Amino acid sequence: MIQHAVGHMSALARTTPSTFIFLGGDGCHHCGSLRPSKHLPLPDEVSPSPFSVPPHARGSICPGSLLEAIHPKNSRTEPYYGELSEAQGRDVPKAESTIDKMIGFDANEDVFVVPAHDKSLVGIIDFFPKSANGWKEKGWKETSRWRFLEDFKEAAAKTEAA
Repeated sequence: MIQHAVGHMSALARTTPSTFIFLGGDGCHHCGSLRPSKHLPLPDEVSPSPFSVPPHARGSICPGSLLEAIHPKNSRTEPYYGELSEAQGRDVPKAESTIDKMIGFDANEDVFVVPAHDKSLVGIIDFFPKSANGWKEKGWKETSRWRFLEDFKEAAAKTEAA
């Protein structure tokens, strides 16, 4: 798949006979480009809450209505980051096609999508030299799925205060 620069690559790695990790490279720079989607809509609530103090505190809950309210299109089925802007060397139609394909992988419960710069995975996944083959049994996909929303805590605070 095309990345944001010529020569960047992504890969689909088999981790068990029925599971895969999609190493997304620079196909997108934030999981808000992938989620929510028509395949993976915002849930009625996210727990633990990305906006709790501390973030993701055990037992905390964030209502889906708040997540929808801070969405640029107030949508439960479109990614937070939608349209790409023109930039030097960027082929917008190809880049958008790549993101659409990544959304398809992301919707598959047997594929764990890992963009290159996804800081929300820190503290969840094991890093080299440990194996990632057991990602599904360890719950990495479910645990990390909505963690990127922490980046929107200021918008959530403004919305709650209004």
